[in-house]
Amino acid sequence: MKIRTCLLAGVILLLAVNPSWANLIANGSFESYVVAGTDADFGTFVRYYSPNPDITGWTVTGSIGGYPNNVDLVHSSLYPAFAGTQSLDMEGAVGASGVISQSFATTSGATYNLSFEYANNPYGSGARMDALVTGTSALLDTHVVHNTSTIPTMDYRLFSQNFIADSATTTLQFSALSNSGYGIALDAVSVNTVPLPAAAWLLLSGLGGLGFVMRRRRGECAVLGSAAA
Repeated sequence: MKIRTCLLAGVILLLAVNPSWANLIANGSFESYVVAGTDADFGTFVRYYSPNPDITGWTVTGSIGGYPNNVDLVHSSLYPAFAGTQSLDMEGAVGASGVISQSFATTSGATYNLSFEYANNPYGSGARMDALVTGTSALLDTHVVHNTSTIPTMDYRLFSQNFIADSATTTLQFSALSNSGYGIALDAVSVNTVPLPAAAWLLLSGLGGLGFVMRRRRGECAVLGSAAA
């Protein structure tokens, strides 16, 4: 009975820590969108003004001095994306910064990894952006800086950092930290469950092997008992 209890506990732990291997972020490469309402289509990019849900999975929010925040969804060969054909310039019109966010389901106590690729609008001299992950409390709060993009070499860099969820719903928010109109180029956003540590896998494997041995011994005992009878 104790062996079965340990095995069951191990399986529950595995499921709790590793509920899914898939990307929890919808439309992380910004390939899905619509143009409607106040959206402004300039041909090589579409400008989205706050408040706005027209980039699938994401919401553009906030304002500066009464002027709505905005971002540019770029599809230009002079400003190539890291993945697919779209990237997001976190600064739209001069004078306003971009703020976008998305919420997703998490398991409290589980570890997740946030990753994304970033560069800067090559027509500017550099840009800064904040990445904030919140649940019940702030789980990750950091910023990135990029100033080495050229046309057409964007020089994307990978950001990757873990966080531990503390609630059933977690929110990821990106915010431009300047308002020059030439912002961080954001692409390939991903949140994934962090795999179990090797030691945990070994523990679960050991429990499974122990269960097999105990079953085998019970079978041997049953055969001996029959022979004695």
